[in-house]
Amino acid sequence: MNQNNNNPWEASWDSFENDVREEAFSFHLPIPKSWIAPFFSSDNTDDVQVSSYLLRVGVIPLSVQFWIQTFGLLCLQSLMNIVVAVVVYYTIVEPQMKEKKLRQQNKQSTTTIPTTSLFPYIFGYGVICPLLLAWPFVLFQNVLEMYNIALMLCLTGAIPNLLLLRVTEAIHGLLPDFCYHQTSKEQNNYSQKRSSLTMLILYYSATLQIQFDTKTQQPTPMTRDILWEKIRKFLSTFLQTSLLFSLLLHFEYHVFPEPNVVYDESSSSSFGLFLHLWYFLHPLKLANAFLMASLLSLVLDGGASGLGLLFALTTGLAMEDFSDSPLTQSTSPSDFWGRRWDKPVESALKRGCFRPLRQAGYSRNTAALMTFMVSGFIHEFVLYFMSLRQHSHSALGSYDYSTSPTRGRQCLFFIINGVLLVIERLLDAQEKSTFFKRTSASMASLPRPLRTVLVLLLVLPIGHWFTDEYIQSSFFADTAFGFPIIKAEVLKQ
Repeated sequence: MNQNNNNPWEASWDSFENDVREEAFSFHLPIPKSWIAPFFSSDNTDDVQVSSYLLRVGVIPLSVQFWIQTFGLLCLQSLMNIVVAVVVYYTIVEPQMKEKKLRQQNKQSTTTIPTTSLFPYIFGYGVICPLLLAWPFVLFQNVLEMYNIALMLCLTGAIPNLLLLRVTEAIHGLLPDFCYHQTSKEQNNYSQKRSSLTMLILYYSATLQIQFDTKTQQPTPMTRDILWEKIRKFLSTFLQTSLLFSLLLHFEYHVFPEPNVVYDESSSSSFGLFLHLWYFLHPLKLANAFLMASLLSLVLDGGASGLGLLFALTTGLAMEDFSDSPLTQSTSPSDFWGRRWDKPVESALKRGCFRPLRQAGYSRNTAALMTFMVSGFIHEFVLYFMSLRQHSHSALGSYDYSTSPTRGRQCLFFIINGVLLVIERLLDAQEKSTFFKRTSASMASLPRPLRTVLVLLLVLPIGHWFTDEYIQSSFFADTAFGFPIIKAEVLKQ
């Protein structure tokens, strides 16, 4: 459906399927012929006779209505999170707190909040989690007709990545300590209940991670210095995203020409394997993968920064950063996945999957590998409900889906990275081996940029398994509505 309405304030929910924004303004810059001539064939007489060239630059403004709808959908998502928080509190958290209190009175308290009753497990895994997983399908198949995948993710994208994991961490008594806030003895039970419930609602309503003091376990208030730093980071990320979008959209997300794996079936299998390895490790393919990973990181970081600012201004609480320069500062696979990339989801996976597995008796490495597998299944689930984008409506009432994701590649991507993380930990555990000690010392002595390159070389060869699905599903194209785009072309005179 084309966006024929010129008034951005009157656009409907289905206005963001095809990007038909027009340029707000344009300008021309002269280019010396010597800069352009090498890119044209000398056999072309028309190009040889051209006296000069002009670079035409046009600027397409962002869609204000897109951001208004984004904010509205995020508010609806937060309301849903609050409803889930209230249900989780009265069915899971409150019984856990009562049981802990009884154990303390009997002098049998433990370091974690125990739950001997099976009800939190039965109700959590048997009722709440299935309802959360079914909700996006009910919503997009029977309630809403939405064309823009970015807007769909604003409404329900946090369910499998964050909300579901926060429910599982509540089931196992692993919520952050401030969610189990206890008031003084002088205060009545109602005040204690209200305090705990309020903190749980704040924790659930924030799609990001609330920043809290490690000593007091209380949320960190938003100060003026923190606020200005958040604003600066958001504006910087927004500008970088706009520039990278402009570049990648112009080249249809492939700036550099990539190799094709074509070989004769009669050739040796070793030669075929070499061609496939060359395909994955080709420098131009790695460069494209890096650009797409950068765009994905910037889009997620920019959206999270803006959402964090809104939440901070509303509640007065500071939010954790979404990421910490994963593509430029990582020094190891564990540093990349455990401390820098998508910190809210990493934190949710740690408390909602890794620690429950450790409680169940699994080893650290086994729990880590299983956590990566769960992350893979979650991303496969996200791709599947993204395929519910409603493209057209026939007279019979059936829908044609514009997205048909390739199954398994997202899961395989995370499993491979989980294996790499486990290998890193196994090598670090070889304390008695002189060889591994020397190798570890040599790696630690390398300059940080070189170590970062080595880490990226472990991720980027298969990075297209992750980003290609989002290109084909039009996630990036649908997100581009929210950013100004620069278009450039060379004109002959």
